Amino acid sequence: MDELAGMTEADLQGAIRDMESEMRRNRQTMTRVNQENRLYEARVRENQEKLKMSTQLPHMVANVGELLDVEDEEEEGREGSGFSIKKTEKEKSTKKAIVIKTTAR
Repeated sequence: MDELAGMTEADLQGAIRDMESEMRRNRQTMTRVNQENRLYEARVRENQEKLKMSTQLPHMVANVGELLDVEDEEEEGREGSGFSIKKTEKEKSTKKAIVIKTTAR
């Protein structure tokens, strides 16, 4: 208050203009920062969507190329557990395989 007591009316009006000018600059800065914030939030949302899409497995479209009947090969000369499993003729003939063609080759 001591500062105001010794000021003339012209000094007070100059101080008021300076404060108003500073308030205007602060409002402009606030507006600019808020606009930048909105832009950054939009970029974050966009990047989150891209990230979600890139981590999602793609759907594959495939066509059946060929159906195959696979026969068991003799396992002679292979080392294993030493136990052999004997399959019936029906079990041997039930193996099937498929060849598919996809868009991704």
